[in-house]
Amino acid sequence: MVSKKFKTIVACVLTLTLAFAVVGCGSEESSSVAKDSATEAAVETTEEATAAAETETEAEAASDTEDFSVASNLDAATIKAFASKVQDVVSKSDWNALADLATYPVCVNGSDVASKEDLLKLIDEKGVQDSFVNAVKSASVDELSANSQGIMIGDGEVWFIDNAAGDGLEIRTLNTFVNE
Repeated sequence: MVSKKFKTIVACVLTLTLAFAVVGCGSEESSSVAKDSATEAAVETTEEATAAAETETEAEAASDTEDFSVASNLDAATIKAFASKVQDVVSKSDWNALADLATYPVCVNGSDVASKEDLLKLIDEKGVQDSFVNAVKSASVDELSANSQGIMIGDGEVWFIDNAAGDGLEIRTLNTFVNE
């Protein structure tokens, strides 16, 4: 025979076990719902952060290629058109036209050249480097760089700035231009 005291203890243990099981199941379900909500929130936050990063990267890329305000007051289309004109005259080896696009004194390979006539004389005496011509011809006008010194074509073979009137552009520097 089982005592009444034993039956009471077994009943209490079973009741507690059942109570813990119900609470445990409920908290697992709540925990699962909370975990799912947290996961969804994390995914949304990650997607928003990724979208924001992509937008920022696109804006930076656009500013690198389209915002020349650090160097010029002119719009991007005018600047790109000037760079294309420089490429055209260099492609044709039209050194007279290139000299017309420069401001004087113009810096050539690190030295100032006082006038158009002096620049053309220097070209006649030393010749233009093939590497300069190839670099300018192959540069993309969609990838111009600008800083407070001006706007550059290629890797800095040509630098240009606003003209004194502020209504056009002119070449300020020609690097690796003539043979040494």
